[in-house]
Formats: sequence, structure tokens, C-alpha cells
Amino acid sequence: MANTAQDGVENYSWPEDFDINIAYANPMQFYDRYLARGVHKREAMLGKFIKRNLLSIFQDWNQKLGKPLHVVDLLCSYGCSTAAITRLFKVEDFQCFRTEESSFKLPKERQYPCKIIGVDIRQHPMDYAINSGLLDESIAGDVNQLSQDPHGAMLQHIKNSNVFHINSIMNLKMDVIKRLIDAFIQGKEPGIALFGFYPPLDHEKDVRACKKFLLEKLDFFDSFACIHRTIGKKEYDLYGEEFGVEKFCYYENWICLRK
Repeated sequence: MANTAQDGVENYSWPEDFDINIAYANPMQFYDRYLARGVHKREAMLGKFIKRNLLSIFQDWNQKLGKPLHVVDLLCSYGCSTAAITRLFKVEDFQCFRTEESSFKLPKERQYPCKIIGVDIRQHPMDYAINSGLLDESIAGDVNQLSQDPHGAMLQHIKNSNVFHINSIMNLKMDVIKRLIDAFIQGKEPGIALFGFYPPLDHEKDVRACKKFLLEKLDFFDSFACIHRTIGKKEYDLYGEEFGVEKFCYYENWICLRK
């Protein structure tokens, strides 16, 4: 499967032609590949799910708590998932990111009052998200190294969160996932957590262990699957025949409630 345009979608291969260091330093590099590979369509599906199933719950929490909800978006990068979770972006809304400007007008307002904290390994993408209004605050650091500051502040934000999102949760080590969830369940206010798995790229055994832990600690609310992005030749060679993955890998969204 060559890296050529197929069915109107350019098939970039993330490990083969995606230099993450360049992309994180240049928003246009990032979004060219992000949009070409169709990741924004997966984000839009999350926005639709929230509109159908969670928005009224969030608005009810706003009213009962009498304050904006506390949102924590972990592994947020430039705030793509943040746009879906808080502004319910549709597919066409993500085109606004095709700009060289560091600050620009987003096509939608936040759909419920909220304060948004982003966490990522690099500061630059979050600066971009703050300038555009997607984030209010940011914490930069390697989440897989929880012994280092400023993770104390991050864990406190997670404890205080009403909406907690982890993009591609299996990028984190299992012991780190446990600490993050342990922080979340300590919260006293109503809270919902959203997690993403991407089969078949995630190791099946690790996914089962993670899901078992989540079910022990949280109340399961719902799940849904959607196309994640196009796959490259190496990924196709590894997973295509075994898992029936020809053009796309998939994304499984889990939604759980704080007990």
C-alpha cells in the first residue's frame, strides 16, 4: 500500500514520514498531516457523541455546581480533542487550523461553561492552543515520569476535574494510568472520564488489563468505535491481514463516571 492519495485521502504514514519534532514546532506541519490522515473525523465523532449523550449532563452540572466545569485534557497536543470535547467541532470546523497565525477566531464557542487545563510533553503546542482560546492553562511535562514536577499540580487538577480526557491512553505506562485514575476518583464533585484506545496498534493484553482496572475503579457509561486514521505500509504489513485493517486503524472510545 503506497503513500499516495486514495479515495481522496492522502495516506501519510505516521512512523515513516511524520517527524514529530518538526510537527510539534510547526502547527501547519502538524495539521497538514492531521487533516490529511482523517484524524479530525474521529474527533468530530467524539463531539457528536457528547452532543447527543453528555451535553445536557454537563449543563445540569453547571447549574447544580454554580460554576464552570473543570476540564483536564491529557496528551492534548494542539488541542484537537479539546475542540471536540468543549466546542463540539464538526468535521468542517477543523479546517480553521489551516493557518500560520498564532491567534485566530474559532468557528464555535464553548458549548458549556468550563475552565480547560491542557497537559502535554511539549509546551509549544499548548501555547498555540492557549493563544487560539482552546485552553486556559497548560502543564508541560512527561506524564510517564510522574515522579517529577509539575505533576503534583497535574494530579490536583485531575482530582478537581469534572471532565477528564486521556487521548490514546495506552501511550501511558500502566502504573501511571493507575495513579491518574486514583487521583480522579478522589474528586468529590460529579465527574466523567473519556479514554481512547486504538486497535490493533495497542497491544491486546495491555488493553485488557487497562479496561479491567477502569471497570474496577469507575462506573462504565458507554463506548463507541470509529475510524481513527489512515495507516502506512509498515502498519499494514504488521496488522492488515491479521486484523482485517486495510486502509484505516480504528479508535475505541470509553466513557466512565466517577463513582
